[in-house]
Amino acid sequence: MASLIMMLLSNFMRVGRLVAVLAGLTFTAAWAAPDPMLNLTEAEARWLAAHPAVRIGVDPGYAPYAFIDERGQFRGVAAEFADRVSALLGIRMDLVPLPAWTDIIQAAKARRIDVITTAVRLPDRERYLNFTRIYIPTPLAIITRADAPKLESPDALRQQSVALVSGYSSTQQVRQRYPDLNVRFFATPLEGLRAVSGGEADVYVGVLGVSTWLASQHGLSNLKVNAGYEMIENGQRYGVRKDWPELVALLDKALAAIPDDDKAAIFQRWVPVLLETRAEERLALTDAEKAWITTQPTIRVGVESAQPPFQFLDAQGRPAGMVADYLELIADRSGLRFEMVAEADPQRLLTRARSGEIDVIAAPRREDGIRTGFELTRPYYTSPLMVIARQDDADGFGGDVRSLYGHRVAVRRGSLAEDFLAAYPDVTIVGAESVAAALQTVAEQRADAMVGEAGHALRVLENSDLTGLRAEAPIDRSEVAFRMAVRPDWPYLASILNKAAASITPEEAAGIRRRWVGVPLDVGWNPRTVALWVLLAAAAAALGYALVLRQNRRLAREVAQRKAAEEAAQHAHKELETFAYAISHDLKAPLRRIAGFSHILADDHAARLDAEGRDFLGRIEAGAVRMDRMVDDLLAYSRLESRRIGRERIAIAPLLRELVEDRAGDAEYAASAISVEVPEDLTVLADRDGLAQVLRNLLDNALKYSRKAASPVVEIGGRKDNAVCLLWVRDNGVGFDMAQHDKIFEIFQRAHGEAEFPGTGVGLALVRRCVQRMGGRVWAESTPGQGTTFHVELPA
Repeated sequence: MASLIMMLLSNFMRVGRLVAVLAGLTFTAAWAAPDPMLNLTEAEARWLAAHPAVRIGVDPGYAPYAFIDERGQFRGVAAEFADRVSALLGIRMDLVPLPAWTDIIQAAKARRIDVITTAVRLPDRERYLNFTRIYIPTPLAIITRADAPKLESPDALRQQSVALVSGYSSTQQVRQRYPDLNVRFFATPLEGLRAVSGGEADVYVGVLGVSTWLASQHGLSNLKVNAGYEMIENGQRYGVRKDWPELVALLDKALAAIPDDDKAAIFQRWVPVLLETRAEERLALTDAEKAWITTQPTIRVGVESAQPPFQFLDAQGRPAGMVADYLELIADRSGLRFEMVAEADPQRLLTRARSGEIDVIAAPRREDGIRTGFELTRPYYTSPLMVIARQDDADGFGGDVRSLYGHRVAVRRGSLAEDFLAAYPDVTIVGAESVAAALQTVAEQRADAMVGEAGHALRVLENSDLTGLRAEAPIDRSEVAFRMAVRPDWPYLASILNKAAASITPEEAAGIRRRWVGVPLDVGWNPRTVALWVLLAAAAAALGYALVLRQNRRLAREVAQRKAAEEAAQHAHKELETFAYAISHDLKAPLRRIAGFSHILADDHAARLDAEGRDFLGRIEAGAVRMDRMVDDLLAYSRLESRRIGRERIAIAPLLRELVEDRAGDAEYAASAISVEVPEDLTVLADRDGLAQVLRNLLDNALKYSRKAASPVVEIGGRKDNAVCLLWVRDNGVGFDMAQHDKIFEIFQRAHGEAEFPGTGVGLALVRRCVQRMGGRVWAESTPGQGTTFHVELPA
């Protein structure tokens, strides 16, 4: 029956492809004979008759030029050209699904596919491919964050961290032209663009149309096309297997036969020439507001010149900092033109504004002093003030400002923190020239605590060499709120500024904050953080009760609470990433108290506890040790974000030998056989400490999860593949379900239970983040019961 239906369809359908469904089976219609307009030779016609189907490889992530949609269908510019080419030649183009560009290249080399639909001609590819003429122009562009300065030429890449896609022709072009660039490799253009958007890289070099399409489709609104890289010569061709030269000529004939109007229509559908939406339309300005903007040539904005990182003058004497970045975005959104007027004294700014010399104060200090005579906008930036104190200080600070009464508190002179504390005469203010100097004052015990804007203070602390300091909680009702003070006779301006500030996306705001003060902090108490604090306080209290009242049942409840809090921490891993630095410092002191009281109880009072009580005490001690280890791992993870990642050429074999030797004396893994098969000349461009951390974690992971095998085996290998170094660590352990692949690389996420395989759930998250920061990628392949292989790809 099926064959009869196919014969009937063949008689009626001579052009294109037809899909018919009968009894659940899908049939592809017969294809047409070649179009007579192509004027094929007899040899070409015979070749087509002998090759009615061509297997094609499609880059799945090269939208809008070529991609695979959610239904597995070939879409984009190349797909529409393929439809027309297949119809003109009378052949069928069969998609061979392949997950990544590198797989497509390997399939072409092995002739598992006949044609790559989008390929750039490169010398190394000409060994196994022939190429048609360019049919899709794809100029290369340099993409940066919207707040980045204009790059005058591609030579400026030498001072940037550059995101590139592994295996792409654009990557080879950039590496050949600039071999010494600080490069970070990613698997897809989207990953590279996200790295720039999130601050992991400075620039991305890639195809203009792909970059703008992906940025639009995935909400990467803080990116911009900064400059051209190669705007003329770059383009996509068909890459055809080397032993089919006839097909190259046929494809060129078919492409040339497509009318220019049809080609233009295809490009317009997928890569339209977009006109920038006018600012006033984006902001939904009223007619009166639009008219007002046209009447104002320049608006004079007053900023402070000595309030880093918020407002200050750069080396060229130009206003810079967080406020200046916000003003630049607001000007771009609204179409307003700002003239910056800088003053070191905020009171001088206020005086000049009252006299009419200044139209707007960008971030006035004392709102109470300007509520009369000015119209205030809504806040465009908010952040709490935070207390930092010595770890050995028994006094608790933060929360209620009254906790600072009677204490010496260091602040930067002229800072927002000094403004805030000036209203509390019971606090003794100790002035310092900078936030770093204020922290030094606390470390040297010339002050009891330091107060500063949370993000900036933590960033300075983390980047300093100071030890023995901890971050306390933010001060209640201490919110730093930047809003603009507008002259009262310009009511339209306040409304326009509010609309422009509201149009700034969370990603753009996070980018500005990340640039000047580090990772954004959430304001207020996170319920899970409170739960963790309550747990630790309750645990310490439980020890006191045990000492005095020997209430063993209460100890059991405290242990259960700790376990419950650990489970809650797993669900809260994303929030804890943000709070990692502060929490890690805050938890150390109560953990020391728990450990200390536990040891005292075990050493001096164990005989007064019954067996159940001693069991509870052991559980508390073990829980404290595990929590301490978790805090250390969390702190290591948080420090990775701010630590400078170096780049040097590292020999892999000696490093692996050192790591294996370190584990040779570990009795727990004495039965494990570790083999290393890495060429002695294999090197990688990476951060030495970061690479050692990655390999150590992966080795330890393999040893841990294979130790219960009958004969535990761990294999470590590596090789160079073009511009990348591929490393792998393979074990014959318990393995895991690949459905959990992405989960195991998330912080506090584990594929196996704590009782069976102890750990904190931070190790693999640290591996992934460290590899990403070194410009590489990591992934795993596993089968339950048969072991796991972790792969690492880094620049060679």
